[in-house]
Amino acid sequence: MESTPTKVDAAALPSTPTQPNTPSTTAMPPTPAQHGAAGLSDPAATRTAAEEAAQLLFAQVSAMVSAEMKAGSDDYAMLERMNAMAGAKYKEMSTYTAGLVAVMDRLGQQRAELIPQLEGLDKVLEGIDDLERAAQYLDAYTAKLEAAAKNL
Repeated sequence: MESTPTKVDAAALPSTPTQPNTPSTTAMPPTPAQHGAAGLSDPAATRTAAEEAAQLLFAQVSAMVSAEMKAGSDDYAMLERMNAMAGAKYKEMSTYTAGLVAVMDRLGQQRAELIPQLEGLDKVLEGIDDLERAAQYLDAYTAKLEAAAKNL
C-alpha cells in the first residue's frame, strides 16, 4: 500500500513556547524590528531566532508525524472492524451452510426410502401395460371369433 502525504493545518498545530512578541504559527524567523535595535547581528538574537524556528519546525514535523500515525492507526482500526464484520458474516454463512447440509442429508434419506417404492410402481405400471396388451389381444381375438361365428 502506498501512503499519501497528509496536509497539516497550521491552525491545528500545538502552540510552542515562544518569546512574547513572536507569532507561533509562522515559519519565518523574527524580523530585526522584533529583536530591537540590535537586529540579527546580535549572536544571542540570531541564536534565539534559530531556536524558535527549530522549535516551530519540530512542532510542525511532530504534528505531521502524529497525523500520519493517527491515519495509520485509523486504517488498522477500520481493518479490525472489517475483519470482525467479515468473521461474523462467515459465521452466519457457515450456520446457513450447515442447515443446507442437514436438509440435503434429510432429502437424500427420503429419496433412498422412495427408490424402492418407485421401483415397485414401475413394476405395477409394467403389469398394467401387459394387462392392456392382453385385453387388446383378447378383444381382437373375440372380434375374430364373433365374425367367424356369424359366417357359419
